[in-house]
Amino acid sequence: MTILRQWRAEQARRIIYFGKPRNNLVFASEHGGHLSNGTIKGWNKKLLKTRD
Repeated sequence: MTILRQWRAEQARRIIYFGKPRNNLVFASEHGGHLSNGTIKGWNKKLLKTRD
C-alpha cells in the first residue's frame, strides 16, 4: 500500500504539471488518460523477467 500511495502522489504531481485534472485511475498516462493494454502488458513482461 505504501508504494501505491507514493505512486498516487507522484501521479498527482505529474498531472498537475501537465495541467490535466486528477482522476480515479490507479495507473494513468502522464497526461491523465487511460494506459493502453500494450503498455500494461509490457510492464508485466518486464516484472516477470526481473523475478527470474
